[in-house]
Amino acid sequence: MWEWGASKLRLFDQSVHEFLPQGRAPKAGEIFRQPNLARTWRNLGRHGRDYYYSGELARKIVAASDAGGGYLKLPDLASQRSKWMDPISTIYRGYRIVEMPPKVAAGKRPRHSILPSMLFRENNLRMTFGCMGANMQPQPSMSIRRYQRC
Repeated sequence: MWEWGASKLRLFDQSVHEFLPQGRAPKAGEIFRQPNLARTWRNLGRHGRDYYYSGELARKIVAASDAGGGYLKLPDLASQRSKWMDPISTIYRGYRIVEMPPKVAAGKRPRHSILPSMLFRENNLRMTFGCMGANMQPQPSMSIRRYQRC
């Protein structure tokens, strides 16, 4: 399955380095390690949000953006602020499924419901679902890996 995206990953040297070990997509069942990602997670844990928004990682992100002709700059990352939103949820086959609500324009309240759409396996408790907007057009799907039995 990974192989279908390998041609796009080959467009960038860093993508090849990170995602195509030995220059190819890993085969099913093959161990795939991401030591740079592991190091990033450790540093985020040690140094907190500033590592991402104004620290070493921010500088690396901006350098990668510059190298690719992007417009992202350090002040863009440093000025970012998040706002907590209460999650939406529904019950499906006795499990409470939770996700963050879709982004909406200021002052407008979304009309939506979480609808199971693709896959539910009782054995590994994995479900993929989409959020349907007011116009009933499917939004990008996401995978949920944790469930709370109701």
